[in-house]
Amino acid sequence: MPAIGLGTWEADKEKVGDAIKEAIKIGYRHIDCSPKYFNEKEIGQALHEIFESNNNKSGNTESSSSEEKKGQYLNIKREDLFIVRYILYVNLMYFRLASFLL
Repeated sequence: MPAIGLGTWEADKEKVGDAIKEAIKIGYRHIDCSPKYFNEKEIGQALHEIFESNNNKSGNTESSSSEEKKGQYLNIKREDLFIVRYILYVNLMYFRLASFLL
């Protein structure tokens, strides 16, 4: 587990995706998320773009200049990231109650 992580609590929905991308570019591998933060969609879209950009570059075997490498995601895969997603206790209680009543 990485020692330093990027928290997304109270992150602006319009900026959190860019923050995720920049954090991963500079080396962050731990991202803190929660449904309670109401920005999961934006975070998911940013991660999807990162993973897709890596898939599109995987066939390129030419060596790139340092300027071209700047800003790339260094072939980050999902398994390279430690993503914490808190499950709300209230949701767990709802599902337990629902399963009990059914």
